[in-house]
Amino acid sequence: MPEFRQSILAALLVLVSIACPAPAQTGADLNALLSGGRPAEALELARTSDLSPADLAYVEGRAALADNRLPDAIAAFRRALRLNPEARLARWYLAQALARDGQVEAALFQIDELLPEARGADERRTLLSARSRLVAQRPWGLTFGMNLQPSSNLNRATLNTEAPIFGGLVGTIDTTAEEGFSATLQAGAFRRFDLGAGALTLSGSLAATRATVDGLDRWQLGAAAAWIRPLDRGRLTLRADGLTTFYDDEIRDFTLVGLSVDREFFGERTLYRLGARVARQWYDDPGRASIYDNTSVTLTGDLRRIITPRLALRAGLAVNRTNARDPRFSYDAIRPSIGMERSWPSGWTVLGNVYYEQEWFDAPFFAFDTEKRIDRTVGLGLIVGNNSVVIRGFTPRLSCNFARTGSNVVFYDNIDVEECNLSLTRRF
Repeated sequence: MPEFRQSILAALLVLVSIACPAPAQTGADLNALLSGGRPAEALELARTSDLSPADLAYVEGRAALADNRLPDAIAAFRRALRLNPEARLARWYLAQALARDGQVEAALFQIDELLPEARGADERRTLLSARSRLVAQRPWGLTFGMNLQPSSNLNRATLNTEAPIFGGLVGTIDTTAEEGFSATLQAGAFRRFDLGAGALTLSGSLAATRATVDGLDRWQLGAAAAWIRPLDRGRLTLRADGLTTFYDDEIRDFTLVGLSVDREFFGERTLYRLGARVARQWYDDPGRASIYDNTSVTLTGDLRRIITPRLALRAGLAVNRTNARDPRFSYDAIRPSIGMERSWPSGWTVLGNVYYEQEWFDAPFFAFDTEKRIDRTVGLGLIVGNNSVVIRGFTPRLSCNFARTGSNVVFYDNIDVEECNLSLTRRF
């Protein structure tokens, strides 16, 4: 798509200094050669100049892209981004190379990385126009995922998936530990609609889980709709989602629906996010399980502070109010957390965090108790993943959680939870 490339080049030339912070004269000569359609000469100049490895990889990518050697161009631009994650022009040309290679999903991912920090209205319009053209090429998609979960708490019914718009939908009957192993296969489909001021995505999913604990085998159906609107140095996301489950042990069957809004702000080196979510969960069984029917409201605030291009500080605070049918399971909660994120040139990222959660329940657990129930949890979370493979191949992600809960109710005191989830997801 040569006309697609040329239409945006002028608007993004201001980013060259970020992609190629070479000496001024060398940078000007390189820009002139690349813009003038002389990539071979630019590559020769780059190899004889005192350029950084990131700058050299960028020029090699431009030369390969001009010769239509798309795999070489993609590899070179990815190498430039691994060496300098802030090389915005390299990211833009990577998006072009991916689009020309038919990897529309991966190209959209790169443009979405550029949009929140677009410099000025002209650049934002150009990027939005490029995104609209890509969405028009492939407005639909399929996902396939596998999940393996060894855990000491399989009683928590969770659908873990990397599919777009899905993820994090959790339904819980109680926190009684049941050790075991579960495996989940998930398939989904989504459809995008470009609305000019934003994008709407509708998606659906079907998952089957088999567990070693009797009664926990289940099917899950999910659906979601999300509207994302880029704003000045930020993004607004509205999302509605829901899932329903069908267990072998029918008393556990439940349905969950939720509505959430998130506002992201991009500062100089800090990402701020404010969110709110309202969720309703109910169980199909009219007897014992119905006491867990609940409505919850959660407010969250998070920040990600870049310390170096490869290291970031993460911190967050969440407050929650849950009203259950049985007041013994209604509570107020607060959860602060802090952690560090580290990435490597290979594309691997590790996020570790510690958190503390306290829940104040509305009523004593036993009728003869004089004190209301209070639970306190201290936990350690670890997430390891690699997002370099976003379309042609599986994206790996390992998440582990280690926590201990103490309570003034003996049934919930000194409960240890150790669980790990390994997910492999492929998008088609």
